[in-house]
Amino acid sequence: MTAKDRETLLKMGQNDDERILIARALDKARQAELTADSVTGDFYDPAERALLTAVFARRKGTARLHAFGGYPQAERMRAVFTPDDEEPSVEDYRLQVLELRQRDPNSQLLHPAVMGAVLAQGIKREKIGDIIVGEGLAWIIVDQSLADTVTLTSVGRDAVTCSMSSLTTIAEYAPQVDCQTVTVASPRLDAVLAAVFHLSRSDAVGAIKRGLVKVNHQPETAASRNLKEGDLLSLRGKGRARLVRLAGETRKGRLRLEVERPKR
Repeated sequence: MTAKDRETLLKMGQNDDERILIARALDKARQAELTADSVTGDFYDPAERALLTAVFARRKGTARLHAFGGYPQAERMRAVFTPDDEEPSVEDYRLQVLELRQRDPNSQLLHPAVMGAVLAQGIKREKIGDIIVGEGLAWIIVDQSLADTVTLTSVGRDAVTCSMSSLTTIAEYAPQVDCQTVTVASPRLDAVLAAVFHLSRSDAVGAIKRGLVKVNHQPETAASRNLKEGDLLSLRGKGRARLVRLAGETRKGRLRLEVERPKR
């Protein structure tokens, strides 16, 4: 790949963060070709994977991008770059599952608190996969080489124990969701956000303007954006919701939406 080809691919990024993401992936792919061996990359969310998939569709070379997150419905997946079309093994992804267990049976771990505790250990976000929170425990998927550096004894005010677990522990995991129906005047982002997260319309607009809202993993600051079926919303500090279906209108002409939110 020539320098000009590389520059063309880097321009597919819309901002500096995306261009850095592309550059690192291109470097890993080149390394795989030069060593004729698979090379592990970072964990990517769906939006990042979509961008890199588009980049590699245009890249000249034999290296291929693969991704796996430890279980079928994983959101964040780790990349492996192979020198050719050969599929990598599960071991090539070098994933490790960490299991946190609460000492207090009456408390409940929350995803943001677990994430904050892991980041406080000095581990970068791109080295962390999904965090799965269950009853009295949480599983964290991380870069295998960093697993020994995680020495969590607490998450927020909750005392926890931390141990290594096998990928087979989460192999069949399927996220549980709560389904609900809300009604809105229109499918605008601010209207849907207010209805789903029980906010006033003005508070929803404020959250959007402050950069607290993402749609399909991308920051969104346009309150007037119309949402469609399948869109994933996230509001910092409040959680996520997926718009499953536009379910017609009520007698009063309001739009009925079916949404899913992760069970807490």
